[in-house]
Amino acid sequence: MDEAVKFLRNPKVAGSGAEKKVAFLAGKGMPPGAIVEAARRAGDAELAAYVAARAQEAKPADPTAPPASPPQAPAPAAGDGVAAAGASALPFGAAAKPGAAKEVEVVVPDVVFALADLAKMKGEGGAKLCLACKGIVYEVDPEFYGAGRGYHAFAGVDCSRHLGKVRVGTQEANQRWQNLSEKQLKTLDEWEAKYQSKYTILGRIDEGELAAPAPPTEKAPQGGGAGAAGGCAQQ
Repeated sequence: MDEAVKFLRNPKVAGSGAEKKVAFLAGKGMPPGAIVEAARRAGDAELAAYVAARAQEAKPADPTAPPASPPQAPAPAAGDGVAAAGASALPFGAAAKPGAAKEVEVVVPDVVFALADLAKMKGEGGAKLCLACKGIVYEVDPEFYGAGRGYHAFAGVDCSRHLGKVRVGTQEANQRWQNLSEKQLKTLDEWEAKYQSKYTILGRIDEGELAAPAPPTEKAPQGGGAGAAGGCAQQ
């Protein structure tokens, strides 16, 4: 393990692609789990995520399970627009109605990302494009979350509180979501189900790093969300 960490920290190796690093370490007899651990110790979050995702894809399918159709994003519904530049609808249309989301088996790789690692995953300079919802890290679609798109504010952070409130922004990024209202938690669960059905899970964040949400300073005016900057239109 120490030799693998030393190898990954070598400046000449750091610039190599993930495939070359994995091929070398696998050639030395290291299994994927050991490579992930070595990458984490070496501070190579991108490699850890790459190997974890490859390992997840390589898992054999359950022969007793019925064939699953590839998940598709529902078409945007009327009134689903947001007041954010570069976006005309929520990433997958409106939040799902109760009972509409399909149950999927969720496998979370044993990879823990520091918030500093997640912050680098904004799709820039060849980096992955990721966000966290309820502490789980997903690799997301640049069509919605890439630079210049309406939801790029969610890239590189845990955006749970914003999803629960259906508001685009960064004011409550990387904050604990557990004290959202019952209605907001239900909405957050619906978004979580959508992410689970559509995107690859890379791991989870260190939830101990999440900040406590600031107490509200004033009550938002009723119905003010529809036209507020960064807010979603009322449905």
